[in-house]
Amino acid sequence: MPLKYTLNQLVEIADNRNKSVEAFIKQLLLMSSSLLGILVALHKQKESMGYSHLFFVVALLGLGLGILLLSIALYEEVSRNKKLFLLVKKEIELQNFDDEYETQIAVSNPHVIFSLFQKLGYVSLIVSIICLTVYAVVIA
Repeated sequence: MPLKYTLNQLVEIADNRNKSVEAFIKQLLLMSSSLLGILVALHKQKESMGYSHLFFVVALLGLGLGILLLSIALYEEVSRNKKLFLLVKKEIELQNFDDEYETQIAVSNPHVIFSLFQKLGYVSLIVSIICLTVYAVVIA
């Protein structure tokens, strides 16, 4: 296989992967934001400060934190496109300056902090679902 074909295939696979991850995170954000709104709107105020209240508060905090972390992780696409733009711009400037310059492959790797926020967001949502389940069992 020629190198150009392989590179085009790699770019296509990477784009598909990025679009899938982005769509998955958007769906999680939509579901968790809706759940947070419903829980806050429909929760009846009780004076009890027992375990049920603790689990409910932890679930709300987990949902809020998960939404925040996944929103930051979703910004990774914007950051990557900005980095890629700057890399390609630099390659064009170098090529214009020196006619014998061989163009390098411009690859923009995501920053580690975005993948960390993404994983922490998943964990936060999982903890929140577990706390909501325990809350439902305790109040039943």
